[in-house]
Amino acid sequence: MHYWRPNWLETPKDEWQDKVKKLIASQAWVMDGNYTSTLKMRAEAADTLIFLDMSRRLSYFRVVLRYLRNRGKTRPDVTAECPEKIDIDFVRWIWNYPRTRKPVILRFLEKLRVSKNVYILHNQREIEDFLIALKIKYG
Repeated sequence: MHYWRPNWLETPKDEWQDKVKKLIASQAWVMDGNYTSTLKMRAEAADTLIFLDMSRRLSYFRVVLRYLRNRGKTRPDVTAECPEKIDIDFVRWIWNYPRTRKPVILRFLEKLRVSKNVYILHNQREIEDFLIALKIKYG
């Protein structure tokens, strides 16, 4: 919602950095996304980091399902005028993610385990168990 401009145009890097600084200055926040250019900044401000380490197969399945559910519409969690789409760049990004970004992020998260709550969830069952534990702990 904060990164993309209408018609799937990226926010310029310097503007994105400023926007994230303002967002993480809030008293409480939840932020998702694979924006590695701001990962360090977000991690330093966060008390908890959750990494969803899903398989390619599940990622592709969910992308196609999301596309079918939202075809021709803009999802509520995305900037206006960004209709749902699947393109070759996104397909490649998902395919390359386990080789390119994932190892870097996992190494980064491992270093944070001493000072932050870090959770790496690998499947839907682990996500559901995590959410149940949160509900029990916080009501």
